[in-house]
Amino acid sequence: MASNSPPPPQPPTPFEIFTSIRSDSLLLTTPANNTFSPFPHLPSQFYMLRHHHARLLSAAHAFAWPHAITALRTILSLDALPALFHAHLLHTYDDANYPHPLKLRLALSQNGTHTLTSTPAPSIPHPTLFYPNSLPPLPCPSIPPTYTLHLSLHPTPPSLHTAHKTTRREPYERARALLPTPTQSSTPTPPAPTSTPVLPTPSSTPIPPTHPPLTPEILLQNPSGEITEGSITTPYFWRGGRWVTPEAACGGNRGTTRRWAVEEAGVVGEGVVRGEELKNGEGVWVSNGARGWGWGVLVLEGGGVGEMDGSESRD
Repeated sequence: MASNSPPPPQPPTPFEIFTSIRSDSLLLTTPANNTFSPFPHLPSQFYMLRHHHARLLSAAHAFAWPHAITALRTILSLDALPALFHAHLLHTYDDANYPHPLKLRLALSQNGTHTLTSTPAPSIPHPTLFYPNSLPPLPCPSIPPTYTLHLSLHPTPPSLHTAHKTTRREPYERARALLPTPTQSSTPTPPAPTSTPVLPTPSSTPIPPTHPPLTPEILLQNPSGEITEGSITTPYFWRGGRWVTPEAACGGNRGTTRRWAVEEAGVVGEGVVRGEELKNGEGVWVSNGARGWGWGVLVLEGGGVGEMDGSESRD
């Protein structure tokens, strides 16, 4: 006789914590980057390394992974990471100091084992886009946008997997699946550049004009309608006469560039930014631990993409 009892619950799917680090010879000429290296007297080609290590350690503590914590204090300690990365570059590219931009992806499992992989990263036109001393106010910086920003209307409940970077990326993958194809939307024409300098540079060297392909990005919001983050970036909005990024309490990831901008440089503040207040064509700064800083334009045809509902509960 067949049993009508429900099947036993499935164990949770294993996941990893990870971070994506930029390797780029351009960083060797960026003295600010040296302070994030375990050896600040030496130039480093790895972007904001200290914050990447701190991000992994914070996640390991949040998930109560003692073996991962031990690994981050020993074989994956901040002091050990440069040698690990240079060995990877030598093995993969036959050059321990491989100069071209790469995204290094360091992932760590609950049992303390790790994987390190690399893929090409987009070039950055000027080193000031790694560590901007300030961000000019609106209407527009004198650089072309590199991102088109859309708004997901599907709510993403905050959880440990949004507060920390893990391989459980379903909310982000679902949001990115909503991005329209190039034939479904057009990018608003940004305002004409002003005479305001983009970013102070030590040498006053002008940023060369470039027109890279626009990267599509989508902004997430929590069930309360507050922007939390982008699917691959941290966004910064002009509010109250300053640039602000969504508060950590809204549920987004405290990314490496965000930590630097808010906690160390004081370049931006924190605030609550609601999806309903965003405007089509609005300019937004964004940052990413493997791409540095960039300028984006909001594309809000119909208000956003997806459906906004209250069907999901907070994790």
